[in-house]
Amino acid sequence: MSDAATVVIRRAGPSDVADLAMIQLVTALHAYRHIFPDDAPKPTHEGLTERWADALAVGALFAAEAEGETIGAIHATDLGVAGSGEGGGRLGEIGGLYVLPRFWGSGTGVALLDAALDHMRSLGVNRVELWVLSENRAVRRWYERRGWRLVEGVTRTVAGAVFDVRYRLSLA
Repeated sequence: MSDAATVVIRRAGPSDVADLAMIQLVTALHAYRHIFPDDAPKPTHEGLTERWADALAVGALFAAEAEGETIGAIHATDLGVAGSGEGGGRLGEIGGLYVLPRFWGSGTGVALLDAALDHMRSLGVNRVELWVLSENRAVRRWYERRGWRLVEGVTRTVAGAVFDVRYRLSLA
C-alpha cells in the first residue's frame, strides 16, 4: 500500500461475502500456520463464504478498501439483552476481524474494529465480547492494548488441542 493510499471502511452486503471469505482464508492460512497442526483440516472458501453469509443474516459486516481492493473485514452482532448475572444491558459480539497480511500495521484493523464498535454503540450495546485463538498471542496483546479484558476460565475448543479464549470490552 502506498503512503498516499486511503483506507475506506464501508458496510458490506451480500455481494461482498465471497471477497470477505477470501480475505479470511488468505489471512488465516498465513496467521495461524504456527497454531494449527499440519494435519488439521484447512478452511475452504466455500465454507467461509457460508459463514460470512450467516454473519450478515444476523448482524452487520464491514469491509476495508484501499486502492480499489477489499483488504479487510469484520462482523458485529447485537446479541440482545444479557441476563443480570452477566452484567446486564445489551451484549454484542465482534468476530471475523481479518486484514490481508500485506496490510498489517497499516491501521486497517483498528479502523475496522472502530467501525464495528461504533455500530454496536449506535444500537445501544454496552458490552461487547469476542473470541481469540489462545495461542494467537500477538493478537491477544493487540486487543488488550485497546482495553479488552480476558474473561478468565472461558474457553471453547476449535480443533483438537486448539482453543479460543473470550475477551470482553465495556462500551459504557
